[in-house]
Amino acid sequence: MNAWQIARRITWDLKYREWEQIHTLQKWFIIDETIAHLHYLEKKGTIKRNIENESIKWSLKTVMPGD
Repeated sequence: MNAWQIARRITWDLKYREWEQIHTLQKWFIIDETIAHLHYLEKKGTIKRNIENESIKWSLKTVMPGD
């Protein structure tokens, strides 16, 4: 999933019930915060970043037994 798709699934402490109700500028702040967390999780080794068709996609890192 890309950062936009991930941000939509996170529960945010906002007065809005639906993603579509959130102001566009607020969405940009939300996505920026999501990207910061994704970079943190990537450095921690929890997720991995893949570039597909000039788009960054994030996924859980597969952990092999014994790693």
